[in-house]
Amino acid sequence: MKKENANLDEKKLVPVAPDKQASVKPGKLRSKPKQPKEKKDTENVQLPVLVEFAYSISAIVVILASLTVAIVSLVKGATLIDLVIRTSVTILVIGGLFMLFSWQVSAGVLKASLAELEEKQELEKLKESQELKDATTLEVL
Repeated sequence: MKKENANLDEKKLVPVAPDKQASVKPGKLRSKPKQPKEKKDTENVQLPVLVEFAYSISAIVVILASLTVAIVSLVKGATLIDLVIRTSVTILVIGGLFMLFSWQVSAGVLKASLAELEEKQELEKLKESQELKDATTLEVL
């Protein structure tokens, strides 16, 4: 009987892989495998058109500006270190400006959508209270 259960954990009778048999001690329980946490489905989430447009334009402008600076520096005969510094500064400055622009657009869209949701909730509350008033007046009559 002992030989038949050689590949099973003693307390739980859970199959143990041959390479893990030595690591399972007789007096200890094996921990259960952890269940992976459910991840939110973010693959189908779409950004509003204005935000997507702002991000796309920002990326395109930063890439075009850095390519322009790099090409102009090469044509003018700048050294490699100058080219790298100029391109890096261009990416940092223009990228930072467009990051602030995109952040402002995102914050505006978020505020607008939150205000719209609050307005819908207030309308629903008003409708519910109106229905309640109508129901109470019908009961009185």
